[in-house]
Amino acid sequence: MLVYILMFCLGASVGSFLNVVVMRTVESKSWVSGRSRCDHCHKQLSWYDMVPIFSYLLYRGRSRCCHKPLSIQYPIVELLVGALFVWWIAVGAFFFRLASHPLATLQPLYWLLVGVVLIMIAASDAFYGLIPTRYVYFGVATTLIYRLILITGGAYHWADLGESVATAVGAYLFFYSLRKMTLGKGMGEGDEVLALLIGLILGWPKTLLGIWGGFVLGAVVGVLALMTGKKKFGQTLPFAPFMVLGLLLTLLWGEKILHYWG
Repeated sequence: MLVYILMFCLGASVGSFLNVVVMRTVESKSWVSGRSRCDHCHKQLSWYDMVPIFSYLLYRGRSRCCHKPLSIQYPIVELLVGALFVWWIAVGAFFFRLASHPLATLQPLYWLLVGVVLIMIAASDAFYGLIPTRYVYFGVATTLIYRLILITGGAYHWADLGESVATAVGAYLFFYSLRKMTLGKGMGEGDEVLALLIGLILGWPKTLLGIWGGFVLGAVVGVLALMTGKKKFGQTLPFAPFMVLGLLLTLLWGEKILHYWG
């Protein structure tokens, strides 16, 4: 139990840092220099203002400096990354491990890194309506390097990589076509680049399942938002969180779903 608590605290701390990275990326600011400041009054924050999750709860979601409300982004990202770290140490490190292979430790580390990147992408789109392509390209580069290392170790094949790349290009072109047909009102450039990453990760035919799942989840939430008055016809929803969730569900249960359908 202590290990899980420590991993959650570590993950939440990483999530706190990622919040800074996401916000400063959107604002075109450097995230490696400068102290953290209040979003509203811009007063420099102390360490006790930035304790993951705890500080947000302690000050009831408001700034200690000026008492103005803070974005729910802070605790959500910290909770998600903390939960990712706990899941990873409890299940994921074995779920994604290559059995009896010299590179057995590489796969869990890759998925932990990709999980963090996907949370950043989803948070950026959910809270700012923007998908920084640098996050996606980092995920693409990491995935390609990871697969190439597996190929050199004999745990992956060039044909598999070719299939994944072809699937990724197909997913990209599909979303690119949607954006052109809707004149940019239905999809953005970030969505098509994210589709490239999803295609590369899932390959064929799981990419179809992941994207379909994202559309279904987005449609359900969109209908609920219209029914509750949260959204009006013509307004858009950030789609990246649904794509990421579709990817996650496919990773966990895609094999069983495809087997059932087959």
